[in-house]
Amino acid sequence: TPFLEKMRDAALEAVQALSERSLVEVAEEEMRRLAFDMANAAAEARSPKQMIELMTRELVDSDRVEEVYASDDEITDVLQSLMGG
Repeated sequence: TPFLEKMRDAALEAVQALSERSLVEVAEEEMRRLAFDMANAAAEARSPKQMIELMTRELVDSDRVEEVYASDDEITDVLQSLMGG
């Protein structure tokens, strides 16, 4: 769906931004799959706040992420800034 495609693009941008800032470590070949997982999590949300929470949780708990150096709050801040709010 168009929503899922936009969410996937936004999630990929977020993963890349977090990686560039050394807040998470994700192998290049896992970034798109992680973004897809995060977009699917976002699709389950009932509110914008819950969407960010679900995306953060998906990223932090994902086996696709090698290392998380940022706090949940730092990740949430990056996601919110990239999602326009």
